[in-house]
Amino acid sequence: MPTGPGRYRVMTTKTGQKVRLHFTPRGTVNEAKNLATGARHTPEEFRRDRRQSKRGYGPGSLTVADRINQRVRHRS
Repeated sequence: MPTGPGRYRVMTTKTGQKVRLHFTPRGTVNEAKNLATGARHTPEEFRRDRRQSKRGYGPGSLTVADRINQRVRHRS
């Protein structure tokens, strides 16, 4: 399913798994797909995670989207 304008990049996690990320024109990640298993973190899940992190839910209030965006910004 197309996620709108943006770019795809394949990154390798610390555990060696390859993950395809979709970056929006603003630079945030809104979709992630594990290329080995096919598991996908959809744009709806990223929106839900961001909403929860703003409200202070979850462990350390960091969501999957936040951790990926921090990692990507740190490398740049």
